[in-house]
Amino acid sequence: RALALGYHGTSHKNCKGVFRGVINACLVAWLNRQPATAGSPEHIMSGEDLANIGPVALMQDLVVASSLGVSSIERNGHHYFAGLSAFPDRVGEQVLESHGDLYHRSHNGWPTLSVRGGRVSLASLQQAPLGVGFELDVEQFVRSTEWRSDN
Repeated sequence: RALALGYHGTSHKNCKGVFRGVINACLVAWLNRQPATAGSPEHIMSGEDLANIGPVALMQDLVVASSLGVSSIERNGHHYFAGLSAFPDRVGEQVLESHGDLYHRSHNGWPTLSVRGGRVSLASLQQAPLGVGFELDVEQFVRSTEWRSDN
């Protein structure tokens, strides 16, 4: 629908589904192989996810976007959250051990995203299954049936 409205591309959002991103990347590639008309710009694929954070979702999103060839991603979630401070300490340690290039310990002690010159490193993510690289022990979290706002 966006293309019909005059947009010249689409974006990948992991929250909308990995396969939707793959389909959109295929569509953009196909459109760019069609004969160009005068003044017709190339179609692009960008990325965005405004509140995607670790310890799993961010890594998976970055790996998928990288696999799709998306190099420009609007990512603001790290501005809205205090790094991984909401997670148990062990989770933060696992993230730092597995992804010391993507996260660093903040001056407050919790892991936070390492943004350098507007970029993040994907080196450790490319060495891990779907970007995670460690087994997350979900037993350390409060079950949804037991969760209260004062937990």
